[in-house]
Amino acid sequence: METITKDEIFNSNELYLLQNFESNLVTLNLKIAEQENKSNEVKCLFDTLLKTNSVSRIDTKKDYSEEINKISEEFNHNVEKLNSLKSLLIDINSDFILLSRKGFTSDGTSANLKEKINSYFSIYEQIKNDIALSDVKIDSFVKEINYLDSSNPTETVIEEPNKEGIQSNDTLIISEKDNKVFLPYTVSEIESYMEKYPKEYKSLEYVINKEFILPLDYYTKHPSLARFREAYSLIRDREAKSVFDALKYALSVMFEYDLNPAIISACKTEEALNLYIECLENKDLSKFNLFKIEFRLNPLKAAKFENGF
Repeated sequence: METITKDEIFNSNELYLLQNFESNLVTLNLKIAEQENKSNEVKCLFDTLLKTNSVSRIDTKKDYSEEINKISEEFNHNVEKLNSLKSLLIDINSDFILLSRKGFTSDGTSANLKEKINSYFSIYEQIKNDIALSDVKIDSFVKEINYLDSSNPTETVIEEPNKEGIQSNDTLIISEKDNKVFLPYTVSEIESYMEKYPKEYKSLEYVINKEFILPLDYYTKHPSLARFREAYSLIRDREAKSVFDALKYALSVMFEYDLNPAIISACKTEEALNLYIECLENKDLSKFNLFKIEFRLNPLKAAKFENGF
């Protein structure tokens, strides 16, 4: 039987897969770990909501546990599919090694390998879509919780402030002492909330307390999900970009462990966040001057928080 070269059998995409087995395997292992981590983050989110009674306060009739379990199960299915894809990749590599030793021919063996490669590409694209859909469902769930929670304010009575007494805040304060995060804001930004949602906000001070003073746990209990949530909101809501762009950006910063998620909340634009990330990567935060950052921490934990959650 006539021996031919692998270039005569496989196209460029197929050859790239065959010749980059190790890097493709690493990529799949990273995606598996990412999906497992997201599943855990979703469960952690719901556990946090239960502990703070947020879910029961929002709506006792809706079973959020069932919804969060469905989302978590989707990530588990993604892990199963990725593991199957990894097995297929290993199988393809074994066949390729065997063919390389025997010599490439135009018989059915090479055709079978091509079929496996095409199956790999098809499954990979489907898994990418499944992962993107799972991410959208997470974001929708988090946004629903946040929206419903904000529409059911606590019974704390806040006196109507003097409008002239409200001043802009140019400092992000991450306070372990108070167990709160104080986000920077401008007076015009506060007033815009009152103009857009007059029925939801009683006063300017109420806007500040509701939108710009958040529990520290909101960021620390599930930091990866917090980074995803805040980055998605920044790109989708503030920058008004597409869902795809928001998902792509959010996923790119989700596991940037040195990036404090509260920083993302404090940034008003994508450009601002990119500037901070650049300064962070260059280990020169002195060049970031869009707003001040203040940590109010216990001495024993200062090192941990200064490096990000």
